[in-house]
Amino acid sequence: MSAQSRARRAAGVHISASDRSSALRAVLYARYSTDKQNEMSCEDQLAMCREAALRNGYVIAAEYSDAAVSGRTLLANRPGIVALKERAKRGDIDAIFVEGIERIGRRTADIGQIADWFESRQIELFAANGGRIDWKMLPFLGAFAEYQSRETGDKTRRGQVGATRRGKVPAGVAFGYRVSAAAHSGREIDPVQAQIVKRVFSEYAAGIPPRTIAAKLNIEGVPSPRGGLWNDSTIRGNAKKRDGMLRNEAYIGRLVYGRNAFLRDPDTGNRISRPAHDEAIVSSDCPELQIVADDVWNRVQDRLAETHDTFARKSTPLNRSHQPKYLLSALLSCGGCGGGFVIVGRERYGCSTAKTKGPAGCTHTRTISRRKLEGRVLAELRQDLLTPEYADVFATEVLAELQRSGASAGDERLALEKKIASLDTTIERLLDRLECDEPSAALLARLKSRETERAELTAALAALADGEARPLPSHAEIAAGFAAQVRRLEQLITDGDHIIEANAILRELVGTLAVMPDREAPEGFTVAAEDTRHEG
Repeated sequence: MSAQSRARRAAGVHISASDRSSALRAVLYARYSTDKQNEMSCEDQLAMCREAALRNGYVIAAEYSDAAVSGRTLLANRPGIVALKERAKRGDIDAIFVEGIERIGRRTADIGQIADWFESRQIELFAANGGRIDWKMLPFLGAFAEYQSRETGDKTRRGQVGATRRGKVPAGVAFGYRVSAAAHSGREIDPVQAQIVKRVFSEYAAGIPPRTIAAKLNIEGVPSPRGGLWNDSTIRGNAKKRDGMLRNEAYIGRLVYGRNAFLRDPDTGNRISRPAHDEAIVSSDCPELQIVADDVWNRVQDRLAETHDTFARKSTPLNRSHQPKYLLSALLSCGGCGGGFVIVGRERYGCSTAKTKGPAGCTHTRTISRRKLEGRVLAELRQDLLTPEYADVFATEVLAELQRSGASAGDERLALEKKIASLDTTIERLLDRLECDEPSAALLARLKSRETERAELTAALAALADGEARPLPSHAEIAAGFAAQVRRLEQLITDGDHIIEANAILRELVGTLAVMPDREAPEGFTVAAEDTRHEG
């Protein structure tokens, strides 16, 4: 056969390196770990990446960053990474530039996942401090980065333990103190804040509740430790975690480190704290930092212990603690601030924000008898719900929603049918391979998996078809069902043993109710469904 008559290449689109655009496009990514680092850290990293990209002949298409985000935070929780991936999906990016691979992350699982994702799109990786990096090397480098992260954490903790034992404050600046380079501990007493600390301890020791103390401080405009409004939990803290102002042993001249261990949830990547064992807690005396007298401190600790023991004995199983205790439990909101409207005293409802933060948090400070509030709600229900007009509106809205659901079910049916058709094609191809090749275990397992998936989709389609086959209830039937629910609610209300069911029916009928202050109304308040409180 002569050279001129040789068979040509197969028809199709042939891609060669010379076909690529002369302008290679790159995206840049930067990250720094905590809000204690220099805010310019990301900009400095991006500057290095710009120089590296231009040096390697790339045009910069976009820049992304995650500021004050740990490298062990899940990729899905990092806005910069999410935006970078969305940009890369357009298909016109050739490379990613980072300062170093630890900027991508310090969790081996995440790094392996992101390496697969970008490599599958033929996007190359460059480190400004190391040149081009093969994606298959990234998991190994990532494992080392994770090891370094954990080792750094261990060394930091060892350093903080040592600092505590030497009488130096190892962490942040507590309320009542300020930084002092001249002091051995690194802290000195702030005279203005110290007076607030003494006042809080004295008032609590005298029997004043933390909520009342917080409310008074807010009314007086005293900034909280974080600069905002005071909250009762800021003062009392948590007994298990041994935190809060009233449990801070620095106020009696004792530095304590390690009361809580900080870990990361592997599922969410969130940082969580757990109370540490007593053996892991270290302390040292630092008498120059004492603000609160020993006798006042002891009275406060006695009251805290007594309060905790009292409420600990009243604990209930978790499933019972979340059940509604009253008819309106979890159905009310404050019309003033949008917070919860809950039981705040003996048989009285009130705004939870006003209770914990005082008038500075919400001016709706008036409380209402539970029985009067329930009576008001029930009277309005009888007036509004038990009318043909309301039943007609309810039936119309429900019927419209059912019709909308039916339309979406049609879309879902088409999607299921499309998936089943695609699986049928895949199964046919697998069967063809089994007829021609030796039936390997992997091939048989794949066939079984696809057949199982098809059976599940077929069952879902049948269930959907069954639902579509049922005729929609008529307008009259829905209105009759609504009237039956209202009558059932009235029966349950008269029987205190069925509060849970009555609460559920009420939630279904009216949703959330907003309690709004109104001087002209009886008892000084009005009640309305939350979605109608701003109408008219």
